[in-house]
Amino acid sequence: MKYFVGLLLSLLSISAFSQNEVDKDYCGYGDIPQWVKDKTTPEEYKIWETLSPYYLINYSCLKNRNLKGRAKETFYENMRNLCDNVNSGKLPPKGTRIGYADIVLDSLSAYSTESVRCIEKKYVIYSSLDGYDAHAELTLDYTVSQQGIPRIVNWSVHAISFSGLDVDIEECFFEEDMKKTHGPRLYYVAERKMFKGYYCGYLSFTNAEGKRFREHMNVNFYLTP
Repeated sequence: MKYFVGLLLSLLSISAFSQNEVDKDYCGYGDIPQWVKDKTTPEEYKIWETLSPYYLINYSCLKNRNLKGRAKETFYENMRNLCDNVNSGKLPPKGTRIGYADIVLDSLSAYSTESVRCIEKKYVIYSSLDGYDAHAELTLDYTVSQQGIPRIVNWSVHAISFSGLDVDIEECFFEEDMKKTHGPRLYYVAERKMFKGYYCGYLSFTNAEGKRFREHMNVNFYLTP
């Protein structure tokens, strides 16, 4: 199971606990460290001013050098949505924290009284160029925010054959530093209201006569939620 790494920096770790159990990494209500101003734009700082009276916040994520580009955009998109919630009176439970974590949660619905439904969809993103019944299938799990924005929970690509051929998939790049630049990726494009993805790997399969094939996959694709 491959998780969309770009989102790991953009999602929230949220849990409720009493005020006297706050660990040293989280600031109290209304407390914003002075250095945060140096790490944020005026618009970003205003977001923290809005949230700090209602959340216990660990600001160390703002020092993370990986919090940039799309990851930073998604992170602050989540923060603005939380601002919309508190401004409309949807306040979190006492002791709710915001901090960096590698746990995938829907930050908009974590304290909603409505149940959050995880949607699973499957898409064939590649089929054998020689016409064999060998395909790469993407399985995508996502939720939809109260504003109607899909949020990816996890996704994976695996080999399938509807007639029972022996099929397998391997990724092109195995070293972690290569994956960060060239590896599989998937994200939501709000302007097109579609998921955009890229996958690079090899599809291997054995035909009915026992001959083994190996095809290189290098595909870009758009998927409809």
